[in-house]
Amino acid sequence: MTDKNDFRHRQNYVKKKVARWDMFAKAVPATILLLNLILLTFNYVDFHNAFWATLILVSSLSCIWWVWTVITVKLVNKTLAQAEDSLLDVKNDLKDIVKDVKNFQDRS
Repeated sequence: MTDKNDFRHRQNYVKKKVARWDMFAKAVPATILLLNLILLTFNYVDFHNAFWATLILVSSLSCIWWVWTVITVKLVNKTLAQAEDSLLDVKNDLKDIVKDVKNFQDRS
């Protein structure tokens, strides 16, 4: 039972992380652009500084997103490998059951 609960926990964990990153990926660029627009409009920064600050922020976020993607793909791969192993166990169990039923029928 713990394996099944662990599998569901990981599945929900991945779904929640993907939903969070999806929201994050939509909100952060819009926030950065809006902040830049406000700062440029009221002359708090010049275009050159706003451009480079935005470039650094977006590049950093892209690197973080890439690392998260690699970690999540690794987790999904591990989950699928465990599911495959479980299905192979079920297949072998079913083969054994069919063999036992055939042996029982032959004895009768």
